[in-house]
Amino acid sequence: PMTAAAVSVETYATTGLPPNTVHPLVVYHGSSSQIHPDLFKGQVDRLAQSIDTRLQHDEQARASGIIVNTNGWIRDEGYDLLLHAAKALKISVLLILGHDRLYSMLTNHYKKLQKENESNNNGTIVIPKVLKLPRSGGVVSRPSSFVRQCRSRAVKRYFYGDLVVDSSSSSSGGGDSSKDGGVKHQDGSSSSKLHRVHQLTPFLVQLPFSDIKVYKLSSMALSSSLLPVAQLQSTDAIQIQQLDLESGAAESLQHALLGVCHPSAVAAYEASGRGRDLVTPGVAGFCAVERIVKETDQIHLLSPCAGSLPSKTLIVGDITWME
Repeated sequence: PMTAAAVSVETYATTGLPPNTVHPLVVYHGSSSQIHPDLFKGQVDRLAQSIDTRLQHDEQARASGIIVNTNGWIRDEGYDLLLHAAKALKISVLLILGHDRLYSMLTNHYKKLQKENESNNNGTIVIPKVLKLPRSGGVVSRPSSFVRQCRSRAVKRYFYGDLVVDSSSSSSGGGDSSKDGGVKHQDGSSSSKLHRVHQLTPFLVQLPFSDIKVYKLSSMALSSSLLPVAQLQSTDAIQIQQLDLESGAAESLQHALLGVCHPSAVAAYEASGRGRDLVTPGVAGFCAVERIVKETDQIHLLSPCAGSLPSKTLIVGDITWME
C-alpha cells in the first residue's frame, strides 16, 4: 500500500507479476491517509529518471514503451499530481475510463497548453492524446472498507505469499478419503480435501535500538500565501525526521510498516544531508514491527527473508499492519 513501482514485464500474466520478472523499483510514500504533494512529485520525478535510464540502454523496452496505472485521487491536488505524473513520465496517450468530468478537464487543459506552445513556438512539451473509454457494465466504486481489507491482504501476501496446496498432504494418499476429511459424492466416488498452506515463511529479526535509524516522512512546503511576495521557499520541501527510539518514540512504532533503505541511498543521504536523497531512490524491501521490548531496548521485526537487513536505516509512515 502507498507505494509506486516500475517493473519490466517480458511476458503475460493473468494476475500478479509474471515469472522471471526482474525485481521492481519501489518507492515508499508511507501514508494512506493523505498524499504529500512535494514528496509524491519528487518520487515520481526520480522514478521517471530511472525509467529513462533503463530505456536508453534497452532497445526492446524503448520500442514497447511504458504503461502507467495512476491512483484514484483526481480532486484538488490529486488532479495537479496527475498532470505532473503525465508530464514527468512523458505520457503520449491518456485513457479515461468512464469519467466524463475528468475527460473534459484534461481535454480543456491540453488544448490550452497546445495553444500556448504554438504561440511561443515551443515544441519540446509533449501534448498527450486524451481518449475516453466506456466503463464495463456492473462496475461500481469500491467502498473504503473494501480498500482497507485489500491493503491488509496485500501486506500479508508480501510476507506469507499466496495459499498453495501442501505437497505433503496431497502426496500422502491411501485409505478411505472420506475418513480423512474427504468428500463423498452421490455416485460413490470420493475426493480428498486438499490442505493449503502459506507459500512463504517470514523470519523474526531482533535488533537493539542503537543499531538502527528510523526516519519519519514529512513535508514542510509552505503555502504561497504564507511566503513574502515574489519569494520562493528556500528549504527543500521534502523533509525527514529521525526518531529518538531511546526517548519513548519506539512505542509509536508498534505494528508499523517500515521501508528498508538501499545502502546507496543511505550513503547519498549521509553525504548530502538532503532527505530527498533517502526517500526518492526507492526501498530494498519492507519489515513489520512485531514487538517493542522496552526492558531490553530491542525491536522485533518481521522480515520476508532470512539474514541481516540490506541496511539498518528504515523509513516509517502512518501505515500499520497486524495479523
